[in-house]
Amino acid sequence: MIHVIDFEGNVIDFFGKGNDAILSANYERKNDEGTESEILTLVISTKASEHMQEYRRLLIQDETEAYREFVIERCEKENNGYSVIEATASYFIDIAKARSIAKGTLEKMTLKEMVYNVLRGTGWELGNVDWSGVKTISWDAERTPYELLKQICTAFDVEIDFTYEMNDKGINRRLVHLYKKKALFKGKEIKKGKDLLSLKRISDATEVVTAVIALGPEKEDGSRLRIEVTDDNAQSQFGIDKRYIWGIYEPESEDATMTSARLTSLAKTHLSKISKVNVSYEVDALDIRKHSPHEVTRFGDIARIKDRDFTPPLYAEAEVTGIAHDLISDERKYTFGTPKEYLESDLRRYFTERLAMLQQMMKDDILNIDQIMEKVVVTVDTKIEETITTGATPPDTPVTGQLWYDTSNPNNAVLREYQDGEWVNSTTENPEDIGTLSRAQILYRELQLRYNVTLEQNNLLNEQYNKVLNDQYLTDQSIKDALTQAYLDAQAKYNAATSEFGLITEDAATNLNILPIQTAVINYYTSVNELAKQLQLAQKSIQDRLALLQSQYTDEKVKQIFSEIASSTGLTYDEATNTLTGAVGITDQQVTDISNKVQENLAGQYVTTTKYSADQQGIVTDLQNQRSSLEQMSSQIDLEVSDSKLNTTMKTLTEAVSALQLLADGITMTSGEDGIISSVSLIPGSYLVKSDKIQLVGDVYMQDGLVRVSDLKIGGEDKTGRIEIKNAANEVFFGLDTEQAAASELSIGTLRVEKIVNNDIVTQSSENMTFYVSNIGDNENDGLTLDTAFATVERALQEIPIVYNGECTIYLRTLDSAEVVEVKGFMGKGKITFAGVASTGSPSVGQIRNSVAFRFAGNTIDNYIQNIFIETESGTSGINVNGASVNAVNVNVNGTGGGEQAVVVSRNSYFEWRGGEATNVSRGMTCQSGSNAYLRDVDIYSNDFGIVAAYASQVEASNVKIKSTTATNAFAGSFISGSITNMTTTSTTPVAPPPTIKTVTLTSNSAGHYYKNYNNLGWNGTFMKGYPIQGTWNPYGERMGFWFFGNQFDRFVGKTIKKVRVYIGRSSTNMQGDIGSRKATLRMHTYASKPSTTPATSNATDSKAIMLEMGESKWVDVTSIFGSMINKSSWKGFAVNTDSSSVYEYMAMKPTLKVEVTYVV
Repeated sequence: MIHVIDFEGNVIDFFGKGNDAILSANYERKNDEGTESEILTLVISTKASEHMQEYRRLLIQDETEAYREFVIERCEKENNGYSVIEATASYFIDIAKARSIAKGTLEKMTLKEMVYNVLRGTGWELGNVDWSGVKTISWDAERTPYELLKQICTAFDVEIDFTYEMNDKGINRRLVHLYKKKALFKGKEIKKGKDLLSLKRISDATEVVTAVIALGPEKEDGSRLRIEVTDDNAQSQFGIDKRYIWGIYEPESEDATMTSARLTSLAKTHLSKISKVNVSYEVDALDIRKHSPHEVTRFGDIARIKDRDFTPPLYAEAEVTGIAHDLISDERKYTFGTPKEYLESDLRRYFTERLAMLQQMMKDDILNIDQIMEKVVVTVDTKIEETITTGATPPDTPVTGQLWYDTSNPNNAVLREYQDGEWVNSTTENPEDIGTLSRAQILYRELQLRYNVTLEQNNLLNEQYNKVLNDQYLTDQSIKDALTQAYLDAQAKYNAATSEFGLITEDAATNLNILPIQTAVINYYTSVNELAKQLQLAQKSIQDRLALLQSQYTDEKVKQIFSEIASSTGLTYDEATNTLTGAVGITDQQVTDISNKVQENLAGQYVTTTKYSADQQGIVTDLQNQRSSLEQMSSQIDLEVSDSKLNTTMKTLTEAVSALQLLADGITMTSGEDGIISSVSLIPGSYLVKSDKIQLVGDVYMQDGLVRVSDLKIGGEDKTGRIEIKNAANEVFFGLDTEQAAASELSIGTLRVEKIVNNDIVTQSSENMTFYVSNIGDNENDGLTLDTAFATVERALQEIPIVYNGECTIYLRTLDSAEVVEVKGFMGKGKITFAGVASTGSPSVGQIRNSVAFRFAGNTIDNYIQNIFIETESGTSGINVNGASVNAVNVNVNGTGGGEQAVVVSRNSYFEWRGGEATNVSRGMTCQSGSNAYLRDVDIYSNDFGIVAAYASQVEASNVKIKSTTATNAFAGSFISGSITNMTTTSTTPVAPPPTIKTVTLTSNSAGHYYKNYNNLGWNGTFMKGYPIQGTWNPYGERMGFWFFGNQFDRFVGKTIKKVRVYIGRSSTNMQGDIGSRKATLRMHTYASKPSTTPATSNATDSKAIMLEMGESKWVDVTSIFGSMINKSSWKGFAVNTDSSSVYEYMAMKPTLKVEVTYVV
């Protein structure tokens, strides 16, 4: 399976193994002497690759079923209808191409501390890390984070790996792991005769040298350090003694102060790599994991290669350094690193020696019993002495050399050896004695590092918070409230974490007392991330508000500005002619007034007035940055407005107005050198704009009569809107009136739609689908397996597009939900099947009992029901077909004897019933209004009529048996024909008696929480809207949560209740409350939906305490409390509401509650 992920992390497309759109899909991962690569290459139909754009991500599963993520870097579209997609592992992109790190030093840090610093800002987190001591590294040039990680790995002698953690939406964590090099043999043996197809051994000595001349970096005076290093052992294999094979080595370093010792060490390391023959193997092995699942070859594991027919017999071990996986055929090819070879004689030496010894000891004429026993005793004694006893107290009768692992100190166990009558330490009792740290101290440092990093991020966010919260354009109160809450939560978590650190020092840290610090730091980190998220939402709201205000800068605002200028200057403004007239006498104070008026009115201070000049009858007033000097000019008054405060976020008037002229007969605006706005004339009676001179860059584009906008909004805010499209004769040939919500006729020659995104309007789909629905399911699941089933059929139907040409099967498992399934309005040539399923997930051979009723209306697709036992409610029908085609196979319908009909077919429908029966119903089937039905092998037990045909309808029967007062009744113009046997003329006891006790499961249809006393929010809080929340959390006061069921509980009024269970869950979203098991107080309420007044719940005596851990869901029997309440008409739903103000009872619940009720019908 290949998933396509967009930039927000959402899965937008996926391809299965059988998808014909993919021609080839090859995954290759290899590590060639430290150079790593991980690549995914696809050849896919160009039509199917529309979502595979550059830098979008792909997700696959590797040979261990673990997920691997890739970033698309290259797309090639060919004219043969296919595209080649090349993608690289995401860590190469995220880390290798992240912001580089300046030269520097990481001094005396643990491995975790160093990697924490390197990964900041990359989107990757630190995973599992092996303890590797404390080291110092430095680098003298700019490094990418990935290069620095490799340097750290070399310094600590560890290997690096990258993994991903998934949730139901996709990847939620990207982790970097570092561990000691430990390639392991896990049982994979490639052997001739089993899976070894061919083997080639290649020995290459072309690069072998046995001595090197090492040259150090050049010093300031031009000299270089020169060292000779030789390998006599290698020389003895390849040449005459002392006649070395020479090479030259220059380390990659610019350190001119490099010492002889350092250069010698580097040269020896280099020589050890090149003084050996390069032996490689080309192994062609059959991938037999399909037939033997335990035979798995994993990247980085050790595999053994065995071929006794090779000359000489070959026994070797090698690390798997490369895997090439064809995702379509599921075939794999492996590459191995430098092998370690074994001679058969060496492997058999121990066996040969023991065999010779036994042969010597078991000669025919001597039976060396004493010698054998002596060796056995010595061996046993040796084994006893080598045994290590573990415990808090020493062994009772120790012997010299015996070892005891003393665990009396839980923080530091010590290995002791018994010598000279006393226990002597073999390992240190105090880590400080050897300059190391305890596990708790190491964890303390790591938590302190995470705390400091989080605090640094928090401080940066706090600076943004104050600026954003007080921004005049942040007007959405719900966003403000969420931002404030996130800020206060972060401060509270900071105080908690700081307090915990203040209680314990590093030296006093133990494995037990450090747990509260760990919890506090994790909570602090989570709250700071939430604050960052809310800041982003607030900044987006500000930008949206600015864009809205800019769009509202209208002619009315211009008139208002001119009126303000007139009142400040003594001029008279004529609104009808848009002119300013009169003598000008401008003082310094009036200059200030003009500046203030323009700032206040011009689109929310988008323009700051800094320069004015006025001229009339030779008198000029020049006002620039509050200058009061006057100059005389003639014929006009110039009012210049500069744009010193405009910035890139205010594009509507940015650099727009460089000259504003007040003339006797109008106003003219001329642009500056940039030419963004040019020649706008305001003359009496009209505004003239030269469109060929105007271009608005951004969300609005206008040029040469062409206008493009990203979003077009017509009407709203107490105004109606209308769009008219006219022809050359000024005649409206298309009009859209928002007030009447109607459009006139529009003829379209060709309509091409690339994509329609709307839940009600969808493109045609032919994809085959399968979903599961169960009485223990949850509508928050994906519905793809029985373990992750939906709770209702309605939820499964929401996944099927309206226009459907595929085949969808919805499996039902013991649905006592009393749900009415409406299959309505589906178009296309597809097929939807409702089928019973066994507990194993396989289709049921028998029938699955359900309380659902089916309604099919207005469908062009085919509908099937099979292997289902339907129990109907009083006065209803089990299957209702209205303008649709339905096939029922092995279906029973059982009523309560209260006037039910098994099947109703109407309005030109077609219904086919093969196998099954109708029992305890008033009427078996009614076929009417031009409909047709076919019944085969069906038994009907009804009180009034077996089959009724009316209003030009026709029913054909084959082997149908009817036991009813009236077997058939065909109205005039309708027909009932075929093989029908009337078993009796009077109603008798049916085969399936009506149920006396029934169990149904009801699912809540909405949920929410109510603020009792915080800012009069009531139901209107935006935080976790739709989640029931109970308890008190400062500063937000007390909340109570509700699940609403409408009038679903009315069915139980007056009934005898046998049992009541609830399926209740505590949400882990946003980690609300204490993570441990805490008490949820379940009560009932009297509301079908959210009330407008303050809600109430049942009192404390009518409540049930339920202990739940964060994320836990479970069934709970609540009969003793609510069994006597749920059959009263006043009680409508459930709530959580605690009387305690303790934060330990504050929690958020999952938004869906299920109630299972067993009652007497």
